[in-house]
Amino acid sequence: MFWFDIYGLSDKKDKELINKFLSEFAHRDQIEDRSGDIVTIFSDQNDDANQENIAVETTTDLIELGVKTFNKGFVVYFHKGLKPDITSLLLKFTYDNKIIYGVSVDQNNKTEARNVRDKLIRDFHVKDVSIECEFPPADDESEFYRNKEYWKDILKD
Repeated sequence: MFWFDIYGLSDKKDKELINKFLSEFAHRDQIEDRSGDIVTIFSDQNDDANQENIAVETTTDLIELGVKTFNKGFVVYFHKGLKPDITSLLLKFTYDNKIIYGVSVDQNNKTEARNVRDKLIRDFHVKDVSIECEFPPADDESEFYRNKEYWKDILKD
């Protein structure tokens, strides 16, 4: 099975908005426990050796870490506790102090991909959306726009 990745880019790293996003696409209480998770934070996107590993216990800890971390990047995936039609979620905190909200849906469901795109624009203050196919989220805004250009025709019939 393949899936669409719908990525929304935002300048606003806001705890309330992040929690709203997670509650919209997942059962928030079912994704809170992250006991034993290690987040790898990269301080330079061109140097994998320049990284820091941080243990987290909860999704709330991850959100706090992402909101207060500047000029460093990391990504958090959610695969369990998701609402119907959602394959996975992600939060990508970028090197240029932005956030990418990611929602994956089955590739056979173009209508749901469009609905998620519209919801990200309408409800989550994203400045742009890119729909891709099984592709990792961008590390910064310029990569986001390069990826968007590459995938621009993905929903065409």
